Amino acid sequence: MNVHKAKKLNENYQVFNLIAQGGMASVYYAIRKKDNLPCAIKLIKPTIVDKNVSIKRFKEEIRIHEKVKSLYVAKIYDTCFDELNQEFWISMEFVEGVTLKNKIEESGSLNEEDTVEYAKQIALGLKAIHDVNANHRDIKDTNIMITNLNEIKIVDLGIAIDDKTKRVTGEQKVVGSPHYIPGEISTYKREKSSIKIDVYSLGITIYQMLLGRVPFDGENFIEILDKHRKAPVPRIKSLKPTTSNGLINVILKALAKNPKDRYNNMLEFYNDLDTCLDENRKNEQEISFKEEKPKKIVNLLESNKWFLILIISIAIIIIIIIVIIILLYIGGSK
Repeated sequence: MNVHKAKKLNENYQVFNLIAQGGMASVYYAIRKKDNLPCAIKLIKPTIVDKNVSIKRFKEEIRIHEKVKSLYVAKIYDTCFDELNQEFWISMEFVEGVTLKNKIEESGSLNEEDTVEYAKQIALGLKAIHDVNANHRDIKDTNIMITNLNEIKIVDLGIAIDDKTKRVTGEQKVVGSPHYIPGEISTYKREKSSIKIDVYSLGITIYQMLLGRVPFDGENFIEILDKHRKAPVPRIKSLKPTTSNGLINVILKALAKNPKDRYNNMLEFYNDLDTCLDENRKNEQEISFKEEKPKKIVNLLESNKWFLILIISIAIIIIIIIVIIILLYIGGSK
């Protein structure tokens, strides 16, 4: 819906300028009329490729965002989900400041102290999201705001899900931003949408804050995803020699290829961040993880029952075809 045609919105808010655009929605600066509260209004775009999917996602964002209470997650004030009049919007806390992306670009990279402080706040914001059994799934530099008081605000829960979320994307649809998603996520599957995805994405973001760039890049999505799966994390010491080994180990653990080697939750992640710049951790030994050996064919079949059923079904069909051919041949010869 066009912002000027959103009846309920304009009844309650004075809408000013467009401040951001995304794939699913536009964000406007507005003032709530009843109390002159500055707000950010997220409004579904009038022209979208798959309207039904976007509306469903928007509904999920509202439902999950309303449950999250944290200083480090932008507050939600009002919502409108009016299917009859096709009016869909969220009124949120207007964050005065800059995106983390802008902050990094301004200085090229951040020092260790700022990197760790921001990372700790992001971890606490994600903990609040995880505490309501949800996952953000799109942590990146543009979804993190830094206020004028130097505090972090996580924004945009547009692809967040929880244990009540119904599938709204196709089986082969990749969800998330290529530079920030772990290698094990090649398709949308509920069993893989875990805390470990947010852990990995925060690890990428910490690396980016510290070094001014993401660790894995490429010409296209497939190349980037392949690096997430197989390429080692570029050596941080060779790029920033003064980096504390404690902080390096935090990044390496968060970016472990095997999800089992990553932090189990955000509190564990936060606690490690909280001590990583201590004097006694500056020269600690860098951690390393064993590469996961390829699964044997027996184990592969056991862990993929549908693949096993498919193989058996194909085998049965082939046997039936062979039997029919033999019977036809015998009948013809008589």
